Amino acid sequence: MKLTDFPNEILKNVVANIPLNSDLARVTLVSHRFKNLTEPLLYRIVHLDAEPLEECPVGFIPTLKRTDQLIATLKARPELGRYTTAFSLRVTHFPWYHSYPQISIIRRMPGLRKLSYDPPAIHGGGTPTECKDLTAQRFDFSHVTNHYNANGGRLWLELGVPLEIVAKHLWGPSVRKVQAEKLFFTDKFELEKCLDQRRIRAGLSAVEDLRFLNCCPRIHGDSVTAFLNAVIHLRCFVFEIKSPWEPLMVPNDPAHEIDLRPALLAHLSTIEELALSTTGHALRNYQPVQSPGSFVQWTALKRLAVPYATLSHAMLHEVLPPQLEELQLERLNCCEEKPAGPEDDLVLFRELAKNKEVCVPGLKRLIWWLQHPSAQDPNDHNLFQLSVVEGLGLETFKNVGVRFEWISTPFFKDTPFGQRLYEW
Repeated sequence: MKLTDFPNEILKNVVANIPLNSDLARVTLVSHRFKNLTEPLLYRIVHLDAEPLEECPVGFIPTLKRTDQLIATLKARPELGRYTTAFSLRVTHFPWYHSYPQISIIRRMPGLRKLSYDPPAIHGGGTPTECKDLTAQRFDFSHVTNHYNANGGRLWLELGVPLEIVAKHLWGPSVRKVQAEKLFFTDKFELEKCLDQRRIRAGLSAVEDLRFLNCCPRIHGDSVTAFLNAVIHLRCFVFEIKSPWEPLMVPNDPAHEIDLRPALLAHLSTIEELALSTTGHALRNYQPVQSPGSFVQWTALKRLAVPYATLSHAMLHEVLPPQLEELQLERLNCCEEKPAGPEDDLVLFRELAKNKEVCVPGLKRLIWWLQHPSAQDPNDHNLFQLSVVEGLGLETFKNVGVRFEWISTPFFKDTPFGQRLYEW
C-alpha cells in the first residue's frame, strides 16, 4: 500500500509528528496534496530570530532579514496567517529596539493566541484589534539591559519606558496573561505617561495572570500598584526582584521599599497563586517587598511563594489559608540577627505539622528554599549542615500527608515554583 493511498486524516497525524519546521518545509515540496496538509502545521507556531540583513553605514537602520520576507509572504497569501496561533520575535539589533514592523506582522495573524517579543519596540503600539483571540503576551527586555551593560547604550535607560510599553497591551479583548521579564526603571520614569489611559484608572483590564520576573530593584512601586488596580479579577500574580548590585544601578544606591499590600488585598478573594521573591538577596540585609502578612482571609489562594521574613516570623499555621495546597518559603538569613539553623526550622516544622489538620487541611506540598552560600558553591562545608533540614522536614511531615522538599539555590527561576512560572 502506497503512502498516497492513505486518507488525509491519517496523513495529517503522520505529518503532525514531524518535530522540525525545516523538515515540514521539505514535506510541502512533495506534492500539492502534502503542501495543503503541511502548511497549517508549518505556520501554526512561528519564531523569527531577526538580525540585520547586511552591514549599513552609521546612521542607517538596516533591514532585518526574515521579517520583510514574512510580511511579503503573508500579504501574498493571507490564508497562511490565519493558521498561526503562536508567534515570537527576537530582535538583537539595537537600532531596531526603537521601532520595527511588529504590528505589520501580527495584524496578518487574526487567529493568534500567544505572542512573545524579545524585546518589544519602543514605538510598536498596543494589541491590534484584528487579534481577537490573543490570550497571552510576553515581553522580554533582557537584550536591552544586556546592551546597556556591554555597550553603555542609554536610550532605554533614559526613557525608562518598559512598563509604559507593557501598559499598552493590557486592553486586548481576550488577553488574560501578561508576562514581563527584566524590567528596569529610572528617575525619569513618568507614571502618568505610563497610565495615560482612562481604562487603566477605571480598572477594566480583563488580565487575570500578571507576572513581573527578574526585575531590577530600582522599580517604581506606584506603577506596579497601578497595574494591580487596573485588573478586575486577578488570579495569578508574580513579582520577582533580582539582586540590586548590577551596572544598571548606582553603587550603594538603595532601592525604595515597595508596599503592595493595599493593592493585593483588593484581590484576596480571587488570587489563586501568589509569588513574591527577592531572588539573590538572602546574603544581604535588604528587603524591598512587603508581604500582606496573614493570608488567612485569602479565600481562593492555593499556591503561595514568599520569603519567610515577610510573614513577621509568625508560626506558619497562624497565617496560612485553610485551602492552601502548595507553599514555597524563601529563607532570608540576612534578615535575622543570626543565621537560621536546623533547630529554628524544626520548631516551625513541628508546629505546622501539629496544627495542619485544623488550620491548613488542604496543604499537600511544602518547599523550603534556602538562599545560602552553599547554593553558589556545592563544595561549601555548610552544605552538610543545611542538608539536616531536609531530614528534619521529611521526618516531621511524613505522617500528615505533606510532601516536603528542601532546595538550596540563589535564584527563584531554579526553584519548583520558579521553573513553572517562568514557562512560556
